[in-house]
Amino acid sequence: MKNSPPSKSLKEILDQIKIDYLNKLPLKLKEINELTTDPLSFNLEALEREFHKLKGNGKTSGVAEISTIAALIEDTLKTNKSYLTQLLPPDDLSSEPNKNSNDPLNAPLNNPMNNPLNNPLNDPLNDPLLELPSLI
Repeated sequence: MKNSPPSKSLKEILDQIKIDYLNKLPLKLKEINELTTDPLSFNLEALEREFHKLKGNGKTSGVAEISTIAALIEDTLKTNKSYLTQLLPPDDLSSEPNKNSNDPLNAPLNNPMNNPLNNPLNDPLNDPLLELPSLI
């Protein structure tokens, strides 16, 4: 009969799974952060998916706190998806915005009147209600 190595207890196995998970967590968080750094390649669905995986893996690995936080972030992304997608650049930057919309987010960027800094109506010096003291 061969001598087999002593078997690990269930607690030891679970502790090792937790340690392995926590050791890999900084790399996973770095990968998630990289998903958010470039607004032109930002992918909301990929970000949601990563937080969904983080939520499931955290609980499985015995770190329920991470699952709770990841679940909150995932739910926030899902709940605010329509708003967040308006903040992102269009998939095709050469496409024309919807000209029938009065939504300022869809206004053509090349029109100087759509830039509040270029719009004379937003210039406080042109405001008839604002009287500047005379320097003469």
